Amino acid sequence: AKRKAGVLDNDSKKFKNTEEDSSAFSSDLVVLGLAWKTTDEELKEYFEQYGNLEFAKVKTDRVTGRSKGFGFIRFSDPEVQVRVMLKRHKIGDRFCDIRIPNSNKFNLTQ
Repeated sequence: AKRKAGVLDNDSKKFKNTEEDSSAFSSDLVVLGLAWKTTDEELKEYFEQYGNLEFAKVKTDRVTGRSKGFGFIRFSDPEVQVRVMLKRHKIGDRFCDIRIPNSNKFNLTQ
């Protein structure tokens, strides 16, 4: 029983550290795999169900105005951002990935 209690204590400490360090995630998040027709408003409406959004923006080509297939979001609560990143999202008929920009898993040049 003593060993199990130690394991639980370690797990709860890890969880607490994650909560305390969640401010590191209070940056913009990139939403990859958006449908070409997805608008800023649709992006905002979808993610507002998770918490208060500071902004939601689909990136578009400056010349054509067409979507580039990705956008950025930011929540006012860093804990909401972490929760959103842990879920799979389907916006319209497309599954989208949520990443921290400039992380190893996000590279637009590929």
